[in-house]
Amino acid sequence: IGTLTNTEEIGVSMETPGEFTTDLSAYGNASNFSSDDPAYGVIINSNNEAQLATPATLSDAPTAISNLEYDGNAQALVNGGTAVNGTMAYSLDGTNWSASIPTGTNAGTYTVYYMVQGDATHADYIPASNTIEVTIAKVAPEVTAPTAIDNLEYTAADQTLVTAGSSEHGVWWYKVNDGDYATTLPVGNAAGDYTVYYKFIGDNNHTDINEASFVVTIAVPAVVVKEINAFPDPNNASNYYASFYDNKNYIVPAGCEVFALNLNEGDDAFTMKRLWAAGDIMAANSAVIMRAHSNKISLTETTDDATPTESYTSVLSGTVSGIACNEANTAYYVLSGQSTDGVLVGVGFYRYVGSTIPANKAYYKKSTGGNSAPRRILLNKEGEQTATGIENTEAEWQSVKTIKNGQLIIIKNGVKYNVQGQIVK
Repeated sequence: IGTLTNTEEIGVSMETPGEFTTDLSAYGNASNFSSDDPAYGVIINSNNEAQLATPATLSDAPTAISNLEYDGNAQALVNGGTAVNGTMAYSLDGTNWSASIPTGTNAGTYTVYYMVQGDATHADYIPASNTIEVTIAKVAPEVTAPTAIDNLEYTAADQTLVTAGSSEHGVWWYKVNDGDYATTLPVGNAAGDYTVYYKFIGDNNHTDINEASFVVTIAVPAVVVKEINAFPDPNNASNYYASFYDNKNYIVPAGCEVFALNLNEGDDAFTMKRLWAAGDIMAANSAVIMRAHSNKISLTETTDDATPTESYTSVLSGTVSGIACNEANTAYYVLSGQSTDGVLVGVGFYRYVGSTIPANKAYYKKSTGGNSAPRRILLNKEGEQTATGIENTEAEWQSVKTIKNGQLIIIKNGVKYNVQGQIVK
């Protein structure tokens, strides 16, 4: 009925199953034997003898489990088959077999092999078609999508356009306009609109998110104008003076000059050194005196670089947000032009007895060593002044008006008001 043949082509004819056996010790491993009759298989008996035998059978083939989705856990891939005269066996590689139902964890397509391993009197059975394709599907990722950064204004430096998206299930990609996608956050420099595209590439177990976009705007900087009250010079009707300090650059307006002040301690005389003229850009963090020909000085904020100037020294200090006058044995002076009786005696630095110097002021601070200090130090029309005595007085403050995005804000004594006189933040 068939021939039992080993790999050395040594054949043994069989008339009935089990009628003839052969000692395998002469031919090596039993697995080297097979039957040339498809109706029979080879079994190995307890005496290590090979013989032809009818195969086991399969009453119910295994079936794929459908609608599997990744959940991070191992999941059975098939519903088990039913063997007759043997045991079901499964494999994911066609080589390594197990009676256990195969499982998969990660998303993907799995090939499940199956067979029946015969019992002691039946040969193994491998169906002609013994594979099943089973899929574990990817699932949607958990993500925080990127968002546009609002309220950007041109600064001449690169600015990040988006708040980064996040996820543990893949990577966000970005591009600007017609650029190439990258995982780095996009930036912009020039004022204008930027179309930012973004997409999500999921990992092996999570799906992608299709491309989307939003527009990010880097605005032209708002024009900020500070309007400062200047004090008249009773010695020269064409001149007005104001002090100023801020941490921004400003354009010096027409008819205005900007000076640093130095002091000759011997005779309490100031010397004014011109730093910037009309059209120049005054550097941030400069405590200065401004001389104009009007009682209003309008300063326009700019992000352009300051106009270079020669090196200089100055006795003035400045404050952006206000400063407490609390140093012992120290006299503080602020620019003013009026005494306590309302008579204009000259523009100069008057000794201040208040507790806090408000914002955007330049001031002079003099150590007294416990001794009395001059009540005022005046500027005359030549830009020099001498110390003179006057009763201890708190100088009248300048007010500062700020125009931003068309809204007028008046700042006086550090408090902001709108044009109706209401306090604003």
